[in-house]
Amino acid sequence: MTAQEPRMPQTAADAIDVIEATYELMLAYAAQGRAREEDDPLGIRAALRRADSAFDLLEAATPRDMGVPVGAEAATAAMLAVLRQDIAKARAAFLSV
Repeated sequence: MTAQEPRMPQTAADAIDVIEATYELMLAYAAQGRAREEDDPLGIRAALRRADSAFDLLEAATPRDMGVPVGAEAATAAMLAVLRQDIAKARAAFLSV
């Protein structure tokens, strides 16, 4: 991590924020008509590295990491299974850039 690069996400909430911000940055990047990374003032590669870390964090998340109270883990475990499938799809879309 360089001095200019923001820290990697530490919590599930951080991870979600990082992924959302990276998606918005990707839209801005595309809106500028950029086809290459030359002179990347937006820091797209750094953002994509953070998003990849965020995907890793969410992929490993447990119901407790998601703030679920004791006794409600079963429903959240099912949601996390779907989330892991979505992470695989989103990672493919983000990292194919």
